[in-house]
Amino acid sequence: MKNKSSRYDLNIVNEYEQLNLDFILPKNDEKIIHGTIWDDSDDPQKVPGAMLMLFIPGPTYYDSDPNDLKSIGYTMADYNGEFTVGPFKIGSTIIIKIYNALNNDSSVTETPEEFEYIVNDKLDKSN
Repeated sequence: MKNKSSRYDLNIVNEYEQLNLDFILPKNDEKIIHGTIWDDSDDPQKVPGAMLMLFIPGPTYYDSDPNDLKSIGYTMADYNGEFTVGPFKIGSTIIIKIYNALNNDSSVTETPEEFEYIVNDKLDKSN
């Protein structure tokens, strides 16, 4: 199996005023996705706390059902609206749905279907 990461154990001791290190990472066949979430206002602002739902296509996605998605996880944008997801194998198809999780819009009364397993998981843990 090819090594896809590097590990360096450092013992910080008093003998050095400063450590200057260079690291070499092995070549990799996986990629990450990094970006920033912006709102669509006339004066775009970064969206802290936006939720990114990650999916891969299900078996009928390409043939007949564009909603045939398999959830593979989720992440939240940080306080600067930035996110990082992955790694993903080269050639993968990833579908990302983005929600403003901190939106205080009172007209939103239903939990999006993609969030149901998260909400149910939290309810199960609290009981």
